[in-house]
Amino acid sequence: MAFVLDQTKPNQKYFEAICGIPHPSTEEKAVSDYVCSVAEKLGLNYEQDKFGNVIVRKPASKGYEDASVVMLEGHMDMVCVKTPESTHDFSHDPIEIYVDDKGDIRAKDTTLGADDGYGVAYMLAVMEEDFPHPPLELVFTVQEENGCNGVDALDAGKLKSRRMIGLDVMGETVEYTSCVSCFTSDLMKLTKTCETEPAL
Repeated sequence: MAFVLDQTKPNQKYFEAICGIPHPSTEEKAVSDYVCSVAEKLGLNYEQDKFGNVIVRKPASKGYEDASVVMLEGHMDMVCVKTPESTHDFSHDPIEIYVDDKGDIRAKDTTLGADDGYGVAYMLAVMEEDFPHPPLELVFTVQEENGCNGVDALDAGKLKSRRMIGLDVMGETVEYTSCVSCFTSDLMKLTKTCETEPAL
């Protein structure tokens, strides 16, 4: 199989894999099962509920065992829009990706699904990579794009974390001080110069 993205970078490897699995809202079973298969392969504890939400737990790295549990959260479904001439079937066809001459990842005649496929890919990369971290709960939800139904159905009683990093797409230069699924609040707007670092 010829890959488009750099398979030596976990986030790119997992994003390309996700693009190969159809995952419109209400049809996330295959990508939910894929997340579980990655967790199982890595030897991580996971739970998949009847809706398809998945919770993966990654134990703290050495020296961080007493740190507070942190949640990473992203949703597995995508917005499905295509050009008028496209015959793409979002329920059955993979997203056809390519890299343009600027180095940006694009989809041929459809939405890319980076919202929130890239957030999910980063969470899978975090599951795989070895780095200093507190105990982690990685929460993968369904049906965000059609009303946040997955979050509503999630049994929050199973979660220990009280701090969350939402990995939904808001844009590189936009930061929200509060984000709960589909509800966001700009508490204050500040201007700050930021420097970026290479991706994982």
